[in-house]
Amino acid sequence: MSSSQVPSTAQVRALVSLLDDRNPDVVAKCRDRLIELGDAVAATLRELADGGGPQRTALLQILRRIEAMPAETELLGLTSDKQADIDLETGAILLARCHDPRADGAAIRAGLDALAARLSPRLPDANTPGALAALLCAFFAEEERFRGNDEDYYDPDNSFLHRVLVRRTGIPISLSAVYLLVGRRLGLSLSPIAMPSHFLLQCGPEGNLFIDAFGHGRTLTRSDCVRFLVQLGVGADMNYLAPVSDRVMLTRMAANLVTIASRREDTYESARWRRLFEALRGI
Repeated sequence: MSSSQVPSTAQVRALVSLLDDRNPDVVAKCRDRLIELGDAVAATLRELADGGGPQRTALLQILRRIEAMPAETELLGLTSDKQADIDLETGAILLARCHDPRADGAAIRAGLDALAARLSPRLPDANTPGALAALLCAFFAEEERFRGNDEDYYDPDNSFLHRVLVRRTGIPISLSAVYLLVGRRLGLSLSPIAMPSHFLLQCGPEGNLFIDAFGHGRTLTRSDCVRFLVQLGVGADMNYLAPVSDRVMLTRMAANLVTIASRREDTYESARWRRLFEALRGI
């Protein structure tokens, strides 16, 4: 942004003064403009927020979005090749930082490392897919207390890796991501399965055993999964039981975030997540 495009302090203050306007369209346009200006106005916005006043909450939200821009830019950069896969761990950390710029990628990786270190000594006895599935379910669901949040399913914190690791609660895809990323550290045979309205992990290379991380780490057979598909009304389509790529998993995570923002009637967040969803999908 050139110096001629940087608004004066008086212009920034004028925009901020409209953040509590009675017209929601005016508020949205002023908010979006301040976010678009980004770092050029961040210092002024921080000064105004620190001074208190009726716009403080709105200003803090705008500053958070500005601070998240580098992560959003980095994630969009990874999507530039529409055919290339994207590492799940890297992408999930960037999604977390798009939501919360304070999300610490190093801390997330350390948390996953610590889980892998605690699980590792148990692996020698898990020499069949069934034994491995039972071990993973006991470790994550019973010992580490990871569980599905069916009480507040659409809480945004359920979707972001740093919050799932701290709160030990999430939705099917975020819990599956924890199992999968820990498993990859240990060379375990786990694959992501993008079921409609659900998400599972295939355990073992044969494709006959699945882990439902949301369902308290229960183990499912292929027949169980087919029965679920039939009950859901999509029929016994075996394509739904085929492993998907990391990019597909990240795309589904972004789609969930669009849904969550829409349910909260947050048009800005909905549009932002949709932009990332479409980039991940290769649209």
